Parts: sequence; structure tokens; C-alpha cells
Amino acid sequence: MSAPLATSSALIFSAPAGGGHPEQPEARRQLAVILTGSCTVTASGETRTGRPGDLLLVEDTVGAGHSSTTGEGFTALMIALEDGANWSPTEDSANW
Repeated sequence: MSAPLATSSALIFSAPAGGGHPEQPEARRQLAVILTGSCTVTASGETRTGRPGDLLLVEDTVGAGHSSTTGEGFTALMIALEDGANWSPTEDSANW
């Protein structure tokens, strides 16, 4: 179990089937929890597909950022991390 994380907000984000976006950085570090559907994300030359229950640390706030696509659409819980919140994936966590 991690230590408590400082967060500033949370929202539910839904993307329609066939949706996506070109490379772009994010405004702040976030955790994304895929709730329904699937989303394929490409960042730093690596491509992964998130499905329900998967957790993604989104921290590409500078540079090219990431791109995403979804064939079936998806819904995710997006949790904005406070500046300085120290969390990183560990080998035993459910990250993709």
C-alpha cells in the first residue's frame, strides 16, 4: 500500500468510439483508472492498451507528450495529483 497521495481533483472522462488525439503533453500529473472500454496510448515510443481496472500514471507534462486512440470508446477516472505528490509505479502494483 502506498502512502496517502495529495490530489487536487477527480473527474470522469468519456471518449466516444473512434476517438483519440495526436501527441500532446498534459497540463499536470494525473492517475488514470480505466473504468469501461479500452484506450491505446503511445508515449516515448511505447504503445500500450488500457482496459477496465488498469492504472496509468500520466506525467508527460513537457515535450511531445502522448497520443491516444479508442476503437470502442472508454471511460476513465482521472485523478489530478498535487505538485510534489510522490507516487511511482512499483513492480507489485497493477500498472500497465
